[in-house]
Amino acid sequence: LIAKLRALLGTKGLSSEDIDIEEVQRIMEEYQSDEADWAHLALHDPSRNYSRNGILNINGNANLLMLAWTPGKSSAIHDHANAHCCMKILDGELTESLYDIPEGEGQLVPKKNTVLHRDVVGYISDDIGLHKISNLGTKQAVSLHLYTPPYASMYGCSMYEAGNGKKHHVDMSKYYSWQGQLVNAKGGSTC
Repeated sequence: LIAKLRALLGTKGLSSEDIDIEEVQRIMEEYQSDEADWAHLALHDPSRNYSRNGILNINGNANLLMLAWTPGKSSAIHDHANAHCCMKILDGELTESLYDIPEGEGQLVPKKNTVLHRDVVGYISDDIGLHKISNLGTKQAVSLHLYTPPYASMYGCSMYEAGNGKKHHVDMSKYYSWQGQLVNAKGGSTC
């Protein structure tokens, strides 16, 4: 999986328009989840909604992260800093709630909810809208995320309040772990 993503993304800087996102999705869909491959990378702090575990920076063009989701918890409603995000469910299931990007303030109402099961690949970009990811189940879920270009880790992203649509900048540069080693137990970034 990683070798194929490296080959596709190359060594040059990429803008969002340069990326063949359908090929990225196809590569991620080819991989069949095997816990023996990734369990050591899915570190989790159950006191948080989810834990962001950095796996790899691919040639400066993408970040590969593994997120471990606490049962009954969710992310905030958020954007993707004008980048592409492909998300593969490795274990459990997650619900994606899709929202339009608000033009002003006002309550945000999901326009679509999709349940993503093991080995399913989802895709989001700011052209599609905002989303919130939820683990509505009773056991931990794990997902693999490819962000390309890795703008959120460089510049942060925006989270939105559901009740009024207010936008807040979030620093997304800190990980709970990096390549299986705990690096930031108290201050890992989340939205």
